[in-house]
Order: sequence, then C-alpha cells, then structure tokens
Amino acid sequence: MFALSFNLKEPLVDICFFNIFYALGIAIAPYIANIRLRLEKMPSTLIFLLLLICTALMLSINYLLGKDYGLVAKFMNGIIGFAFMYILATWNQPFPMFQWLNRFSQSIADIFVYFGLLSMTIYLLHILVGSTTRTILVKVGITDPLVQFTFGYIASTLGPILIYSFLHKKSKLFRYSIGEAK
Repeated sequence: MFALSFNLKEPLVDICFFNIFYALGIAIAPYIANIRLRLEKMPSTLIFLLLLICTALMLSINYLLGKDYGLVAKFMNGIIGFAFMYILATWNQPFPMFQWLNRFSQSIADIFVYFGLLSMTIYLLHILVGSTTRTILVKVGITDPLVQFTFGYIASTLGPILIYSFLHKKSKLFRYSIGEAK
C-alpha cells in the first residue's frame, strides 16, 4: 500500500501512505522494551542532545526536500517525530535540579499514558457516539454548527471513556475487542 501511495491521487494517497507507520509500529514493538532500558541508562545531556538532533533533522528535511518530495519528507519526518516523542515520553528525570518539575512532568506523562490506554476505545466508538449526539441535537432542533461541533466533540471523547470505564472490568469480550485481553 505504501508503494501504491506514490501513484494515487488524494485522498487515497494519504490512506495508503500512512499504513507504513502502522507496519513500522508492529515491526518495532518487540524491541521497544530494550530501547527504553537503553534510554533510561543514558545521561540527561545525551538525551537532550538526541532531542536537538531530531528537531534539527526534521527541520532540515522539511527545508531541503519540502514540496518536491512531499511523501518522502513526511515519511522521514514521521519516523524522526516518533523517535522524538518516544525519547521525550521515556525520559525519567528531564529536570534533575527541580524535583517539583519532574513530578509535574510525570503527572502529565501519566495522563498521556491513560489516554493511550483509552485511544483504541475512543477510536472505535467516537463516530458512533458523535453521530448519535448530532442526530439527537437535530431532533431537538439545535442546528447551529458550532453547538453541534462542541457537543459532538465532548460527547465523542467522554462517551467512549465512560463506556470503557463501565465495560472494562465487566466484559472480557470488550477487552478482546480493544486488544487488551490475551
């Protein structure tokens, strides 16, 4: 599908192109724990240098390749962006001098981990909940696009979270459907 994406027109090009990142994620999944252990052993200055290198590489690729090689630049920047975010997420003590800042960054990381756990549920159920919300709003007589968007956005995020919290402990079938049960 990735090779097809270079010969297709919009919107099919994006659909086929971004499947490569799904395949790369599956390919590197067995090695993530080992990579994380190595990152944890690195000194903070080296990790900070890696983050700077990632940023410089992304900007350079964008500047040098730009629109002439759009898909190639997206591919390279996607991989570098993942590396940047992974390094940032696994960095244990980013601020060794300020413990309160470390606790704050850890609490932010915990929130992202929680939303990561919920991401499959939100992905699978947001259309169902959002479209149901919009249908109900139209039936009630609310047709303002801003109101529909606001309520739809809130409902399509909070609805799947509520469904997750209700079904997660009660239904093994639900856990299988979102890829958690083995």
